[in-house]
Amino acid sequence: EEVVDTAALPRIRVRTTLCAGLADAASRRDAADAAFSDAVKAVEADVFGAARPKKRARTSAAAAARIHVERDSSRGRVLRVTKKDAAAVRGAAGASILATRRGGEVLFTTETAQRAATRLKDAEASFKDASADVVAECVRVGKTFAPPLRTAARVAAEVDALLALADCAAARDWAKPAMGSETLEFEGLRHPLVDEAVTDYVPSDLTLGGATTTRCALLTGPNMGGKST
Repeated sequence: EEVVDTAALPRIRVRTTLCAGLADAASRRDAADAAFSDAVKAVEADVFGAARPKKRARTSAAAAARIHVERDSSRGRVLRVTKKDAAAVRGAAGASILATRRGGEVLFTTETAQRAATRLKDAEASFKDASADVVAECVRVGKTFAPPLRTAARVAAEVDALLALADCAAARDWAKPAMGSETLEFEGLRHPLVDEAVTDYVPSDLTLGGATTTRCALLTGPNMGGKST
């Protein structure tokens, strides 16, 4: 809750107000983004003119824009127009054609737009690095909680197992074995799983060792005849 920007969920983002350095990097990024948007509007005015058609479709401003923005790995952002507006871009002063796609779309940029795109790309990289530093510090601090959490989990698991055993023992009248004798003696020995599955289970008595009995017993019988249980 301290680190993650919950307003951006399900995307994971670090809160820009977490520290001064991150807030400053976010401010520079936002300013660069606004400057690039202004540069795109200026390019659109230069290429198509400031006048707008008298009849406007009821669409959003983004849908009405004739110049679209695409991300580019090397330049950061490039501009795109459809085939309908390609001729206007090719004839515009200062427009540098980058590529022509199948279907007639044209990718281009201008000196002003490219400078703004470079500044935005650098600002985004700085913000990303600042966010990565915050995440790395959170991981470093979080790792210090690992040993006590492992200890707590181990203790909870032991308590859970003992409680489960105690519950079964109380419900089924199990007896705790008495240790220390040289004689191994079972009375009414039952296999807990088989005892739950059948209604005619026959318990077993067994004594090994001591002065009157042998220390070894040999069980024989067919497969699935009950030797293990």
